This record gives sequence, structure tokens and C-alpha cells, in this order.
Amino acid sequence: MKNKDLHPPSEKDISLDFRNPDMIRAEALASFGISELDLLTGKSIWSAGMYRLTGFNPEDPPPTLDSFISWIHPDDHPNVARVIETVMTRKKTGFIEFRNIESGGMVHYFKGTFDPQFDENGEVVKLFGIMQEITGRKESEALIQASEERFRGLYDNTTIGLYRTTPEGEILMVNPAGLRMLGFSTMEEMNRRNLEKDGYLPGYSRSEFKSIMEREGKINGIESGWTRKDGSVVYIRESATVVRDKHNTILYYDGTFEDITERKSADDELLNFSRLSRIEMSYTSFNMNDLVEECLNEFQLEKPISSVVTIENPLPSSKADRILMKQVWVNLLSNALKFSSRVKEQKVVVSSKQEKDHTVYSINDNGAGFDMKYQNKLFGVFQRLHSQNEFNGTGVGLAIVKRIINRHGGEVWANSIPGNGATFYFTIKI
Repeated sequence: MKNKDLHPPSEKDISLDFRNPDMIRAEALASFGISELDLLTGKSIWSAGMYRLTGFNPEDPPPTLDSFISWIHPDDHPNVARVIETVMTRKKTGFIEFRNIESGGMVHYFKGTFDPQFDENGEVVKLFGIMQEITGRKESEALIQASEERFRGLYDNTTIGLYRTTPEGEILMVNPAGLRMLGFSTMEEMNRRNLEKDGYLPGYSRSEFKSIMEREGKINGIESGWTRKDGSVVYIRESATVVRDKHNTILYYDGTFEDITERKSADDELLNFSRLSRIEMSYTSFNMNDLVEECLNEFQLEKPISSVVTIENPLPSSKADRILMKQVWVNLLSNALKFSSRVKEQKVVVSSKQEKDHTVYSINDNGAGFDMKYQNKLFGVFQRLHSQNEFNGTGVGLAIVKRIINRHGGEVWANSIPGNGATFYFTIKI
């Protein structure tokens, strides 16, 4: 049997039947249209989908290339013309996205594909085009971008730390709040830390964290102690979830953490405060001057403590519980140093005076001061006259002072003028 002669298909064989019902249904379902432009005659053939997408009247002659381009958003004219010119000169398929605005102002987005058709000499004689509406995709992309921008805003501006780490302890991501919390300036610095080797305080185990994550897949509100870049301590409350691949292998942990150092400190002070009523007092005679000097030596300031704090005349000796009295001096001196820390010439003066049956000790500073109408709040638990942003603290220190002095049978009070410092007084019986 002889093979049939092979010959190239005729133009009639390869022409698209734009009126084919199957093609019309396909165009409608996929929201696309097809066109063919004869560059020699300038005539074009449009499918039903092209008329539907553009709104041109199918009863009219097919639009020219210029008519089609004028239908496109004016801002997109240069790009469309450039792509068509490139297709014709480089003889390669070109792709472009463009817009159209309806008379009512609604914007539609389209993706166009232009493919050159050649004659026997390799010259471009026709442009075959496919146009598909992508408005839905563009709107989805805009929503995703807006969502990403909102997330980025939250990521950058939230006060809670966000992180991503591997089970091996490698830190993949920490947001700006987390970096600040841990004392790092850049992610590059943070990447040098591996949580398997460092970062946790002694007594806090990462292995416990990992075992819970592997077993439960998440962890909520675990508390632990971490070290900052400078070695100082920060206590954090952490929550995290496991992210696994399709094989159920753990890829990383996504989590949040917040600084609870002040809360921990407040809890400790509140516990101390509650114990004060139960502590058995031990009265001894001691040199109050030596006790104040001992307290001052424990403060670390940028300048010598002696240039800031002055003790006027030797303080008289006292008979009291020395341990509790040290707590009084530490609390009052730390307050005075804290609230005067922003004054250019910081000054704190410790003095005393003898009265009939007691000694009055005082600590004066030239700091922020307070409004006397709030003096009844001074010595209450968790009562603060300044915001946490102005001066940090737990709001328990002065309550402890009052409890200790009252247990010694003394009194405590304060005087102040806002912006002109404050003076705190307490009495101890002779």
C-alpha cells in the first residue's frame, strides 16, 4: 500500500472558525476573545468573545487596530504599541497587561497575547491575538497586597515580639519589637544567636519547650528567662505553634513573646510586701550613716554617686531591724535617683533631725516631683503618679516603705511641688 502524499495544510484548513459553538462557549467560560489582523489589508476578524469583552457591536465591521488601541486606557497606549512593534520587528510572541475604563468609571483589566504569522519569505503578515479579562485576579492581587501591607504594619509596629525559629535553635525572623526587647539593633546581629546554645537563663530549659511543641503542636503562655545582648535579664511570656511539611516533619516554630520583667518584679515585690506583716523583727542598734553608705554603693550610675548624693551631717544611730531599714533606704534612694535622673544637675540630699522621742530622716531630690492633691495615693500598692513611659517601676516600693516604718511605730509622708523635686520623711523612735 502506497503512502498518501504529504503536503502542508492550506490556509483554509488552519483558519479558526470564530462562529464555532464550542469556541463561543469556551470563550464565555474562560472570559477570553480571539482576533486576527491582516497587516497587508488592515482588515481584522474578531470572535464573539472579543465583541463581548470590548462592547463593540458585532453587527458593525470589525474594528481596526487603531480603534482597538483607542478603546484601551490612554495611559496604557504606549506600552501596547511598544509590544506590538516588538512582536513585528523581533518576530516573537509578545505579552502585555492593559486596562479599559467603562463610561461608568469601572476599571477592567486584561491580558493580551500577540503572535506573529509569517508568509513564505518569513515576513510578518498577520497578528494573531488572544485577550483575556483578568479583573478578578487583579482585584485579588490588590486585596492580597493590602493584606500584606496591613500585616507588615502590624509586624513592624506591634509592641509584641514575633519570631520564627527552627527546632535546632536557628533564629529565622524577629520583628522590630522583638529585637528591641532583646537589645539587638539588626536581624543580622540576632542571627548570631542560637537558642540551643545561648539565650536562656540557667534553670530555663529549651528542651522542655521543644518537647511540648513536638507533643502538643503548640504552646500557650510559657514563661522563661532570656538574656539580652548586653547580658541583662528579660523575663518573657511566650506562645508558639508548629509548622510542618507534607511529611509531618517540623519545619519551624512561629511564635509571639512579650516582656513580663516588670510584672515579675511587681510579683516579687508584692510577695515581699505580703510577707512584711509576718516577718519577726530583730531590733539592733546600728550606725544609720554606714547603712546609707552601704545602700549607695549598690547603685550604679553614669557618674560617681558621691557627686549626686550628699549626706548632711552624720546621721544618728538607730535601734531598729537593720535588714528592713535597708529596704526602706534602698526604695527611697532609688526613687529619688530615678525621678531626678533627667535633671541636668541631679542632686539628692539625705538629712535628719532629732525631736523629743524620735528621729526624722529625709531624702530630698530636685526631680519631677508630684502634685500634692494625689499624696493619698503615694503609699498605696500599685499606685503611680507618673506613667510607665515617663518613669518605670512597679508601684509597690513606697507601700513597702510605709509597711516597714509603721511596723517600727513610725510615720512616713512626703512634700512636693511639680517640677521642683520631692522630699520624703520617716520617723524612727529613739
